[in-house]
Amino acid sequence: MPGTTPNGLPYPLASEPVKDGAVAIQNLAAALDNRGYGLRVEAKRVQVTTNASGVAVVTFAKAFPSPPVIATVAGTGDVGGFFLIACLYDPQNDTGQRFSVGLRNVNPSGPFAGTCYIHYVAIGTYS
Repeated sequence: MPGTTPNGLPYPLASEPVKDGAVAIQNLAAALDNRGYGLRVEAKRVQVTTNASGVAVVTFAKAFPSPPVIATVAGTGDVGGFFLIACLYDPQNDTGQRFSVGLRNVNPSGPFAGTCYIHYVAIGTYS
């Protein structure tokens, strides 16, 4: 009989036969899945090129089964003084495969059109 943590997660006891190890690991995996801890994180630095409106589309390395939560930060570009103003899901494909960012220049004021790096972290469920 496996032991359990204070939070109810199963684990094998030292007295359990090694042959039961696979079952213990399967029980632990099932317990984690049932708790909703099956989250995937994708953190990247990517180079993007914006259009004349200052919008660029970023595609995830692996699609999420539904749109994840995203945090983004603007990095460096070929023109200084820009800042991130929006992080939006692609309206043409709101399926967790990609998202859009909007960049604006600080000085002169207006959309940032060019190439830059952004950093993002996306947290969502496994597919």
